[in-house]
Amino acid sequence: IRPGGVTRLAAGRHPVPVEGNRWHLTLFGYGPAAPRTDEAGFNTFMEELRSPILADVLQHATPLSSIISHRRTANRWRRFDEIDNWPEGLIAAGDSVCCFDPVYGQGMTTGILGAIELKTRLDAEWCDSGTLKPGFARRVQQQMVRAIRPAWDLATSEDLRLASTTGGQLRTRDRWLQKYFDTVVSTATVDSDVRHRLLSVMNMLTGPATLLHTTVLSGVVRHLCGWQPHPGPLWRDRPRTTRNDRSQRELRSVFEADLAHRHQPVN
Repeated sequence: IRPGGVTRLAAGRHPVPVEGNRWHLTLFGYGPAAPRTDEAGFNTFMEELRSPILADVLQHATPLSSIISHRRTANRWRRFDEIDNWPEGLIAAGDSVCCFDPVYGQGMTTGILGAIELKTRLDAEWCDSGTLKPGFARRVQQQMVRAIRPAWDLATSEDLRLASTTGGQLRTRDRWLQKYFDTVVSTATVDSDVRHRLLSVMNMLTGPATLLHTTVLSGVVRHLCGWQPHPGPLWRDRPRTTRNDRSQRELRSVFEADLAHRHQPVN
């Protein structure tokens, strides 16, 4: 599946916090909407996005690296699981089986899930004699479909929104799922329960079936009926404190204590 074309969905950004009080920023766009790699074009792209917040924030940020471009956005799944005479002793995993458009952030997670499937088969089929049952490698390839299919369906259904995407065909079922997914996303902006379940699916902590949970379905119905609940917190759990956050607070406390000591009245 190779995305292309320009629509309202063809451009966006992904800011991600990393260690050391730094942020990793990805801009994406397809076809003529692809972001430029020079600093002026990069900034112009951000300013033209639907929300100006990121562009405003970055005016006060310091770039730490050059702008790096990645132009390979195809999703590709090699169906080794469908080969009847798959050779013994050979197991393909990770990107050698399925690679994704990097904008979706699914590749490494899918590779890890594939490794878990491999371990599951090893635990189930390892013989006391120290050998594996015949056909083990082929069964592993078939088992990896469980790790790949949810991410593949999510990625390709989004790419098929773009008119010039090649390699796939949008079915009636896909159109209905896209409409439902759009409604879930819209509901998630005002309903914290729906948002938490949507994020768990997008981060591959749970499968797409989570979006059919009664909590999500009822939230969607309420949203369509015009009910507006309190949006609630972005995260259920208290944000974790990183070592860098602690060190910054410790330095500030030392500085404030030193400042207070300097301003103590002298008898």
